[in-house]
Amino acid sequence: MKRNSVIFSLILFLFSGTVSAEVETIKELSEFYQFWESKKDTSKMVSVLKRGFKLYPEEHYFITNLLAVRLAQHDFNATRSLLKKAVKECPGDPVYWYLFGQYNEAMGSVEEAEMNYLQALAIDKDHLSSTLGIGSIYYHRALNLMKEAKDNGAPDEDALNVAKPTFTLALYYLEKAQLLQNDHPVTLKYLLDIYGKMGETIKYNAIVKLITELQ
Repeated sequence: MKRNSVIFSLILFLFSGTVSAEVETIKELSEFYQFWESKKDTSKMVSVLKRGFKLYPEEHYFITNLLAVRLAQHDFNATRSLLKKAVKECPGDPVYWYLFGQYNEAMGSVEEAEMNYLQALAIDKDHLSSTLGIGSIYYHRALNLMKEAKDNGAPDEDALNVAKPTFTLALYYLEKAQLLQNDHPVTLKYLLDIYGKMGETIKYNAIVKLITELQ
């Protein structure tokens, strides 16, 4: 009986684009989404994903795919609205705060992204992606401080001194990110650059050795 109801729901969806109330499980909704994805029918993909997110807001599958669709459409307002809804529905989920941070960073709202990543880490202090995300923000902020100082005529050493506190802050998160995942290429790249700039020879050589071993 259950199988027949699912078939009926698919037939209904084929003709109307409406997801029947009979389709309720994550597996069924996922199968519906994959079916319409194979047909490249975006409107029906969105319909399924919206229902999935409504029924299972804590299930990352639906929102991540829905975000991908909206971004592919360059519908940034819909993307932001969806992320705001996600963190409202599941404020204790670090993944949604991280995704919001990724969005804000891509849109150039770095300060908002910083707060999103910090919120994710307040929920889960070992959330790797957010740890690397905030470390990356501080790393690039330090680089910008160095550049601005040099552009204003500061010698290299003075420019580095201006950026050192921010590099140190970046190191706090990047070193923690390495503890969480020892071989992440972005983490290693940033650590190598900071250690080199700050004259941390022993740590620099350790990263070079690790990179060599991983190749």
